[in-house]
Amino acid sequence: MKHDLVNDIAWQLLPTELGFGSGQTCWRRLKRWQQAGVFDRLHRILLAGLNAAGELDWAHACVDGSRSATDVAPHSR
Repeated sequence: MKHDLVNDIAWQLLPTELGFGSGQTCWRRLKRWQQAGVFDRLHRILLAGLNAAGELDWAHACVDGSRSATDVAPHSR
């Protein structure tokens, strides 16, 4: 997943030499982890740890409103 995010390539083009399986396998794993709430929990744990260590500056915030094509309902005709 990191390779895909850093290099901005399609899942189908993920090099199998990396040992993570095919792009489709990685995509299915990512989807299952997302549905299971893994990334939401990880994000909360990370923020809590950084906040407890005084490493977050809450004076600044950023809201990401990006969406993917799968988030948008198809147009009815």
